Amino acid sequence: MSLTRRLALAVPLLWSCFGCGPASEGDGSGGTTSSSTSSGPAESSGSGLSCEDYVSAGSVGPEVTVTVRHTGTTPVYFKPHGCGGALTFEITAMATDEIVPYTLGECTPVLCDDFLTLDDCSQGCNDCAPPESGRFEAGGMADGTWSGAWLVPLTMTDACGSGAGCASECQRRDAAPPGRYQIALTTYQLCAGSCECDPPMPEGGVCNLYGGTQLGYPQTFAAEIDYPAQTVAEIMITD
Repeated sequence: MSLTRRLALAVPLLWSCFGCGPASEGDGSGGTTSSSTSSGPAESSGSGLSCEDYVSAGSVGPEVTVTVRHTGTTPVYFKPHGCGGALTFEITAMATDEIVPYTLGECTPVLCDDFLTLDDCSQGCNDCAPPESGRFEAGGMADGTWSGAWLVPLTMTDACGSGAGCASECQRRDAAPPGRYQIALTTYQLCAGSCECDPPMPEGGVCNLYGGTQLGYPQTFAAEIDYPAQTVAEIMITD
């Protein structure tokens, strides 16, 4: 189903601004941080935390498989994530209307667990050229996942992270609490630049695009699940 999303999802129409660079996609955290008043994991600056408070959950999941089907008649475009160009979804905890951060990006270390033990927390990033956009042909289908993680941004203290550069921001990976979640994918009807898939067309009718693209006319499609009872979701893209 097509949704009218809040301003956080509204992407400015880029069709009239092809000379501009692509809009920033943030820090790779998968969304905004969570509130300390929520029923989900709470954000903390690190003040008053013990070293044990930086340790991630022992297990996260179960993983949710999300199938995206394009039942429309014309191609649509999307913004992939990472070197592999994975489908990236916006996960919202419906009880509190909070966006759930869950993607870590291409640089390490990021997790607070590593900051607790490393002698040097200088980050290194994957040497790759991630795709700028992706294309969904009409009739195309692809799968993506949500791990069931909820990342909590913290600031490591000197007492717990004594390595070089370790007293800095890190992420604790918590398990998302049970409840209803919305899983959404934003697609774009217009593309300017290198908007064609290189032949041969991949199986499933979905490809990643390189070489510069500008996208416009966003539409958001979503599905809802009762987690963790439901671990399969399907998002239908329509005209």
